[in-house]
Amino acid sequence: MTLIPPDLLAAYRRPKEPERDLEQNILSLLDESKLPNDQRAKLLSQLIMRYQKVTREPAELIPVSIANQSLTNPPEELPAKQVEDEDHIMRDIRYAVPRTFEKYIPAIVEKLKTRLYHWN
Repeated sequence: MTLIPPDLLAAYRRPKEPERDLEQNILSLLDESKLPNDQRAKLLSQLIMRYQKVTREPAELIPVSIANQSLTNPPEELPAKQVEDEDHIMRDIRYAVPRTFEKYIPAIVEKLKTRLYHWN
C-alpha cells in the first residue's frame, strides 16, 4: 500500500468551510496546554463528533415517480372476509392475551377441548 502525497489528495477532496473551522478548533485544542487533560479530552470528543457529522456525506436521494393509473378500469375489489362465528371461549381468551400471542390461541383452545376442559 502506498501513501498518496497531500497535494494529490487535495485534488480529490477539498474540505468545506465548516470542516476547516472544526479542524482548526481541534488542532488548537491539541496545541493548547492551559486546559487540564480531562477537560481537553471532553472538548476533543465533542469536536470530533461534530466533525464526523459535518464530514458525512448525505445519503443518495432515491428517485420517486408517481405513476398515473387509468381511471377507466376500476380496481378489483377484494372478496369480503367471511367472519366465522367464533367460539365465545376463544373470543374471551383472545381479549385477555396480548396480540403477539394471538396466533397460538386456536391451537390452545383446540387442545383444551380435546382434553374435555370445562370453563366456568
